[in-house]
Amino acid sequence: MITLISDHLRTTMLTQWLNEAKLDLFGSAMVRNATTELNAVLCYQVDSSDLFIWLIDSNHISHVRFSEQSLKEECRNLKVTPVELLKALRESVSSKSATFTKSPTSVVVSFSSSQTGRIPLELSPKEPKADLVRDLLLAFGRSYSDVKQELDSAKSTMEESAARVFTQSAMLDTEHRAPKKKAKTEPGMSVVNPRSRIVKPARGVVYSDEEEED
Repeated sequence: MITLISDHLRTTMLTQWLNEAKLDLFGSAMVRNATTELNAVLCYQVDSSDLFIWLIDSNHISHVRFSEQSLKEECRNLKVTPVELLKALRESVSSKSATFTKSPTSVVVSFSSSQTGRIPLELSPKEPKADLVRDLLLAFGRSYSDVKQELDSAKSTMEESAARVFTQSAMLDTEHRAPKKKAKTEPGMSVVNPRSRIVKPARGVVYSDEEEED
């Protein structure tokens, strides 16, 4: 998976919350609209000091940006702790259980948490600035590259393990294979089939000279 927060960011309350919630630097999942069949991509991104949450559909990009202080204030309004909110975000991305609703003035994403239930979070429907979109695309690119590298490494390891197991199995099979015993041929028994007695060929009727004179 992507490297944990503490390896990249200076230690702050925000990074402590992120680490306690076991949240990676980047994550994404397909989510559904609560009232329609429309789908969108929900993703989050952590940079040097802020947490971004994005919702991307076919029409536009909605987002919210949290600093340590603004995240604390938002959680106070939602009556949850920052760690509970971040855990709900992680669980929703992992299980793809988040939903969203849209109106002309707002976009609300609801996270699912086993501890706190549904947590609604309002995102700004305004289009983000170009530099924020650039950072989001870079995060997508790094995430894809990391995941592909991990998959390639796992595939190579599995192939090597399978080849090693096959070789070891073949060697064990050869070592433990019992040599065939040569069948012992008893006197008067067939060499081809040791269980069958040799049948002497018939030689016909033999007449003596005396019988011919009579």
